[in-house]
This record gives sequence, C-alpha cells and structure tokens, in this order.
Amino acid sequence: MKQAILEGLQNQGKDEEQAYSIDTTDYGGSPALVSCAVFCLDTNDDVTSVTMPTNSPSVTGDDIGLSVLKSLTPGKTYRVEVLFTSTGQICEVYFRVSCPF
Repeated sequence: MKQAILEGLQNQGKDEEQAYSIDTTDYGGSPALVSCAVFCLDTNDDVTSVTMPTNSPSVTGDDIGLSVLKSLTPGKTYRVEVLFTSTGQICEVYFRVSCPF
C-alpha cells in the first residue's frame, strides 16, 4: 500500500531545483532496490524523464536521497513515488509537490 510521508505536500517554484530525501527508519530502515517516478496529478502523465532526468536515487544508512526535481510547470501538482525494499518488505511512499508560481 502506498503511504504518504509525513511532510506530504511541498511547494517548489518553476525555477527551483530541489533534491528531496526520505528517512525510512519507520519502515525498517536499510532501504534497497530503490526506484522513483514522478507523475503530474493534473494530467495523470508520467513526467519523470522531464522533471527528474538523472533519476538515480542513493542510499545512505536509512535515508534515500532522490535526484534533483526540476522543470516544474506553474499551476501543476506532482506526485513523487518512491519504491524500495526494507526488512524483506516492499514499501512505497509518496509526497506531493505543488508548483504555485
């Protein structure tokens, strides 16, 4: 089951570039087999190749570091989904990013 992370909704301007991270301690920690996808909630399109072109998540301890999120469109909201394994379980979390300006 997909679960929203506590921080849920982030705001990011169209010219900003942000590298988000996720603490997986609550899911058992030691994440592996990490993948990430970005969807535009307004169009239901997969926009990963445009908004996160390098898409190479990294792992340091219990933290997943995501590649830079950029090239967002003003007025649109995005959903960043992160899939990983932890303690033998497959976990998927997400957060939303709004681009108000």
